[in-house]
Amino acid sequence: SADDPVPVFLAKPSVVVFTDYSVGHVYETTLELKNLTSASRHVRVIPPTTPYFSIGLGRFPGEGGVVAPGMSCKYTVRFAPDSLGDYEDFIVVETQAEHLLVVPITARRPPPVLTLPRVLDCGYCLIGGVKFVEFLCQNVGLSAGTFCIIPKNQWPASNLRSVAKTYFSEQPPFAVS
Repeated sequence: SADDPVPVFLAKPSVVVFTDYSVGHVYETTLELKNLTSASRHVRVIPPTTPYFSIGLGRFPGEGGVVAPGMSCKYTVRFAPDSLGDYEDFIVVETQAEHLLVVPITARRPPPVLTLPRVLDCGYCLIGGVKFVEFLCQNVGLSAGTFCIIPKNQWPASNLRSVAKTYFSEQPPFAVS
């Protein structure tokens, strides 16, 4: 409609996305802001608020943070995760226009997927007897993962390392290793 504001800058990409990451590494991508108007424009970028994302100094085609019509400035967006969890934040782009441009930032890894049946059928066993059954499982997801089997009464665990101390879990009359 005629009331919709005309964008001053176009963000490429419109959403900054990180999908393949691990803890202890820093990942970078470039955010390009293109001036869509017919006049040179000043641009100011307000950085993300969470400690996991940061933004470098802008690279401008001219002097003094001004972007000519049809030209672009570029910013390096950095991501430093402290877990394999999902992250969200945003960057705010200010210009002389009355409307702000908000560029979302997301970090989301595809989850690991374990091919393990919901019910593990061990078959019959005599009272007091011992039966060994193997169940083949594999990770068919797009991300690596660490899996552990723990008793239901210990789930959810705030720290999996404290629960998964050994390669053995017992839930009588069953034991899993």
